[in-house]
Amino acid sequence: MQPRTNPAIPGALDAEDGESGSRWLNWLPAYAPARLSRTDWLVAAAVGIVAACIILWNHAAIDPAVYRTYNIFFQADPPRVISNLTERWSHSQNRNVAHPLFSILGLSAVKAAGAVGIAPMHAIAVLLAAMAAISAGAFLLAMRGLGMAMRPALGFTAAYVSSAAFLHWYAFPETYAASGMTVVVMIAILSCARGSTLWLWALGSAASLSMLLTNWSIGLAASIIRLRWNRFLVVTIVAFASVAALSFVQHKALHNARFFLDPVGIAREHTFSGPQMQKLGMRWSPVASFRNALVTPAIVPLPEVVTEPTESGPFTMVTNQFVPLSSFGITGGLTLLAWIILIAAGTQAAVSIPHLRRIGVPLIAFIGFQAAFHTVYGEIAFLYAADTLPAMMALAALGWFSPARKIVLAALLLFIGTALITNELRFRQAAAMSHDIALDKEKGLAFGF
Repeated sequence: MQPRTNPAIPGALDAEDGESGSRWLNWLPAYAPARLSRTDWLVAAAVGIVAACIILWNHAAIDPAVYRTYNIFFQADPPRVISNLTERWSHSQNRNVAHPLFSILGLSAVKAAGAVGIAPMHAIAVLLAAMAAISAGAFLLAMRGLGMAMRPALGFTAAYVSSAAFLHWYAFPETYAASGMTVVVMIAILSCARGSTLWLWALGSAASLSMLLTNWSIGLAASIIRLRWNRFLVVTIVAFASVAALSFVQHKALHNARFFLDPVGIAREHTFSGPQMQKLGMRWSPVASFRNALVTPAIVPLPEVVTEPTESGPFTMVTNQFVPLSSFGITGGLTLLAWIILIAAGTQAAVSIPHLRRIGVPLIAFIGFQAAFHTVYGEIAFLYAADTLPAMMALAALGWFSPARKIVLAALLLFIGTALITNELRFRQAAAMSHDIALDKEKGLAFGF
């Protein structure tokens, strides 16, 4: 069956899928996902291959010297993450509170690649490319599940791949490609799956929890809005139990890996709060963090090199946290304008068009939670941009179904035409700056370890 090219029609879904299970959700009409065709899957695979090639190209632009030290590239921790992915007995297998199953799943993938003769660092590059491919392909399928025609679906997918968070974080050995991928998968399930496919909802919810604890908010929000109460409870319990069971196995199998609800690990997370970091002398501004949480997933200002105090001493790093928006320049400014129009149109459509609410409400809830959370957690908001990018771009895509479609189309074309240029240039600049810092550290001319 060919997918519909119109958005879901209220009442088109059968009663089993459409019931909310609670009267307080009756203001959300039933949502009928469009059926995916073989063509959709083939195009998604092609899109994924293109995205993987882009990421491999960007990955090659980062000098391996950057991976030998901490905090250079927007405070990323490549030594820890690479150790997690390559060494079972690593002493760095201790961030399981934030990333419940990243260690065991990532290590298993890299070891499996090693079994067929792929060197560890090459395996990590392949893993990043594979996660980029899955993310881009799943995003296209999410757009088609909304009932969007192929051309605009490709357009919003191109905007997603052109965004700053995708070009930066899918190319860098960190946890964010994995966590971003699971958010995209959950959004695809939200857009494409019917409420009766409980195993798929449980898989998506568990995936959203597995890579980053706070990302479970998208799994919970999507499930509670789209499923009846009894099904929501089943999905949530199965998802939590699955992650807990694998976390226990990880705790026993990997040296220094903690159970993801370990109270010691949970208590330690407060050290990453803005107020706590400010006490240590770090710069922190909730206004800058909130602004960057909403802007930098799509477009980043010029990176700069600074030396900042941290709980482990001063570090010289690349950052964009306090760079003024005026640094965007003409091209970046046009990208920012297009982004504002897309988000505004998508939010308006998600709220005002009844049959889009079952998609839009979970997206808005997730974005709002993430923006509020990273206003007070973390020093550089861009570090977490890959988590919110899929939801923000999916929300922007809902504007396609609004009466302002012509304005949305113009903003989408403007975004695609300017974002790729601006964001790729910023990525190359950040990679070059990071390389210089890494060399300076080896010579004792920069701070950090």
